[in-house]
Amino acid sequence: MNAFTKQAYKLLKNHPVNRARVAKGEPPRTSCAARGGHLPGPRPITERLHLTAAGIAGVALIRGMFRTVGIDPIDVVGAPAGSTRT
Repeated sequence: MNAFTKQAYKLLKNHPVNRARVAKGEPPRTSCAARGGHLPGPRPITERLHLTAAGIAGVALIRGMFRTVGIDPIDVVGAPAGSTRT
């Protein structure tokens, strides 16, 4: 993706459309956004380091991050504000 971004910049910075934009006092468009597709998830930390891991988090975002890297989230009654569990 980095190579694509660099190549896009090289092609766009002197493109006739951008030269016309600059002549009109408008900023050039020198990048493009990549969307869609699928990237493989990270290799679980438990697999990379050959360990078992668990974590306590009262916020759903952190629980999801734990799951993404292979850490088992632990449910705790009365976890801090923002918790999805009570």
